[in-house]
Amino acid sequence: MLPYHPATVAEGVHQLLDRAAAGQGRATLAIPGGRSPGPVLTALSGLCDHFLRKRLHLLWLDERAVAVGDPDRNDGPTLAAWRAGG
Repeated sequence: MLPYHPATVAEGVHQLLDRAAAGQGRATLAIPGGRSPGPVLTALSGLCDHFLRKRLHLLWLDERAVAVGDPDRNDGPTLAAWRAGG
């Protein structure tokens, strides 16, 4: 795996999402499963203002077929960070 800095990646993703939301009225972020996206998504949650949050659609590409709230779901940590506002 290539080394990366989550904050740097999050800043680039934020710019793309913000541009899409401003130009098209919404933005969609497709999130892969696993734990590797977590640090980037946590950093991203702190960058997104109210304007972008209201227009952002998050989708998990390979979510497990388990109930909402189950600790085996990939969306739990990300959504917790987003609810806390980063």
